[in-house]
Amino acid sequence: MKIVALETVRPAVQPNLLFVRLHTDTGLTGLGEAFFGARTVEAYLHESVAPVLLTASSRRAASPATVYGCARATWPRSGTSPACDRDLLRRAARR
Repeated sequence: MKIVALETVRPAVQPNLLFVRLHTDTGLTGLGEAFFGARTVEAYLHESVAPVLLTASSRRAASPATVYGCARATWPRSGTSPACDRDLLRRAARR
């Protein structure tokens, strides 16, 4: 399983909320969220995390540490969590 796309959505009615969707080459989609510093987290995800995720090997891309380790080290109080990766891994395990 390889992550092929990272998508962010910030609702206009609640701009402090950020939804993150990760798409895999197997058709799975994971959903996560951030609720503090949404604009900054969104920029960080697209500028720093996405290039790493989209070029990582299959094994590394599926690791929860790939996203969480990067985000946690830089944004410890951002409200980000490894929810996307956990969701993707659970779905992949069911297949």
